[in-house]
Amino acid sequence: MEYHRQRVLKIMIENRALLVVLNEHEVCSDEMLATQFAATYSAIHKAIKCLQSLGLMIESVAGKGYRLQHKLELLDSDVIHSHLQKGCHSSKDQLLLFDQLSSTNQLASKLVAPNQGYWSAVLSELQTAGRGRRGRTWVSPYAANIYLSMVWTLSRPLSQATVLSPFLALRVGQCLQRLGVPDVQVKWPNDIYCDGKKVAGLLLECFAELTDSCTLVIGVGVNVSMSTYKTITIDQEWIDLLAVMGADDCLSRNQLAAELINSLFAALLEFESDQMGAWQEQWQAMDAFHGQSVSLQDPYQGLSGIARGICADGAYKVSNKEGEHRLLTGDMSLKRMI
Repeated sequence: MEYHRQRVLKIMIENRALLVVLNEHEVCSDEMLATQFAATYSAIHKAIKCLQSLGLMIESVAGKGYRLQHKLELLDSDVIHSHLQKGCHSSKDQLLLFDQLSSTNQLASKLVAPNQGYWSAVLSELQTAGRGRRGRTWVSPYAANIYLSMVWTLSRPLSQATVLSPFLALRVGQCLQRLGVPDVQVKWPNDIYCDGKKVAGLLLECFAELTDSCTLVIGVGVNVSMSTYKTITIDQEWIDLLAVMGADDCLSRNQLAAELINSLFAALLEFESDQMGAWQEQWQAMDAFHGQSVSLQDPYQGLSGIARGICADGAYKVSNKEGEHRLLTGDMSLKRMI
């Protein structure tokens, strides 16, 4: 009997069936849920607790049952495919959706590399060990944001790819602009800001020898409705699309996931064909720190100066009384001087 109860609990959580039911009804009684899942009240209660532990705000309504405080838009592969542009998707491309992963980048790095010109993409409702730059934890509550990793086989040597991290971050920022997100800016090397706070970020990982073609794993995280969750502690200022755009205009997560894939695909083709256009000028126009006093963290602790913009190879320029410094892509960040 105990084995049966645990199995029911596992099915309800892993297949998100219980969450789907809660999302479809205003209030769900114990009796309704127990009948639907052929489970005991105790098993239902445990499943609710488990969902709450993921950060989902489910409240008990006295005498009525359980209610999900904020309706969710769950990821749906059919809806995502419907928003992919013609030419971006074929039978050789691969879209994988998961309810829970430790990290989309981690799984993506284990996939068989797609043929050149094709992609694989991994999306998850929840990450338990999401990572940002410099090994930072990327806070990843359930069904609140976009956690996307795209795999691409690069036909050019890795030594030519130093520009990719800021270039792809620019294209992600422009994607948000096209979708109506206001006041989008980029922060070197690969962050996207709104209202002076981080709304999205990109993590690029490469697997190859310097002289060979390589496999790219491009991780993109976008804060969509993280503010609907319980208090979240993050070591930098952040904002989400819900706060920027309002509840009525906030982007669909499924549409956003598709548009990010469309944008990354187009940007990678641009890079492969060496047709990146006036991307430096576009970056300068969106640069959150251009012309401002900045200070640097590791590995250039103590270096400060005026932000002068991005170079053709993706390096960033900072000038001070000692001259101009070229900052290469790597483990470094810019911060406004106080």
